[in-house]
Amino acid sequence: MLRLTSEKSRRASRILSNLLLLLIPFVFYQNCSLPLFSNQSSNGDSGGGGHTYDGKIYIQAGTCSDGTFVKSRIVVASVSSAVVVRENCLNLPTPRSLTAADFSIDPIRAETLTYNGETFVAERIEIRSLKASYMQWSNTPRSIPTPVYYFADGIGYTTGELNSIKSEGHTLICMITAGVYKSNDPDASDFNAGDIGNQSGSTNEYWLDTRSANVRAIMERRLDLAKTKGCDGVLWDQTDGYLSTSGFPLTSSTAIDYARFLALAAHDRKMIVSLANTGLLAADLVDYFDLASADGCYTSGSCGRYEPFAAKKKPVAVSESSAFSSSLCDQARTNSYTLWFGPANRDGSRYEPCP
Repeated sequence: MLRLTSEKSRRASRILSNLLLLLIPFVFYQNCSLPLFSNQSSNGDSGGGGHTYDGKIYIQAGTCSDGTFVKSRIVVASVSSAVVVRENCLNLPTPRSLTAADFSIDPIRAETLTYNGETFVAERIEIRSLKASYMQWSNTPRSIPTPVYYFADGIGYTTGELNSIKSEGHTLICMITAGVYKSNDPDASDFNAGDIGNQSGSTNEYWLDTRSANVRAIMERRLDLAKTKGCDGVLWDQTDGYLSTSGFPLTSSTAIDYARFLALAAHDRKMIVSLANTGLLAADLVDYFDLASADGCYTSGSCGRYEPFAAKKKPVAVSESSAFSSSLCDQARTNSYTLWFGPANRDGSRYEPCP
């Protein structure tokens, strides 16, 4: 009787062991799939430059007649909610909403999405992981000995000057003013009277109505010019009009919409795009932008706003106009930011990077 009971016990143990072996792959598969169902999670897939991608934006690549390189684009909010924002090389005036029945994301390779019988892939822009950055708006571009994210005035500098920067191996990110009107800009006459609002606080600068289709068309033409001049990417400047008395009913929502438009327009042209001025909205924009420029954030105490970028291993380039500080360099390393010190007017007269 004791021997029989022992035999039954061993048989039960073998059955239980086999059952556990069958369940292990299922449990592992379920755990691997969990990030797909969280709007804030990363699926751990590595994009260009080693940056994680969380699966929110998918594209069909293709060369369009206007010179852009994205045929169609879908922005995913969750596993059951998405919108088509671009189709057949055209941005839709009103995004088309999709539900869970309309699209599916590959449960194993989350970078693949199927919609309307066609395949979309996760949008990634090639970007190098550099350890330093530099910014200059005026005077002859300074020669920097090692490759950096080199932020330069995309309108003010000539093609030759910008090419001299690229010849040193830098990633050239051209600054383009996107939120204010300047009467001395080459395309100033393209703006309509209704596009121009109150003075921004700087001489000869006035806030723009960033909701305007005409303003957005002008920005796309500026992008095309920057691409022609050899810019690898763009930094859209002065996009924080919603924080001022602009003369228009601009809000954080309109600012997010405009910033996303600007970012996607850059990606349509295979250009990287940097966030600037709108650090308060970083959490809403990090999935659309490839890096961030946080000018003077340690002095202003606003560096924490850019943590969403560091969390996703996206570069944060910080510049300070104070005296060189080893302690700030230590802090930047802790934050995973790049940091350099130079003149407030960014005229190229000083460059002191953290070691």
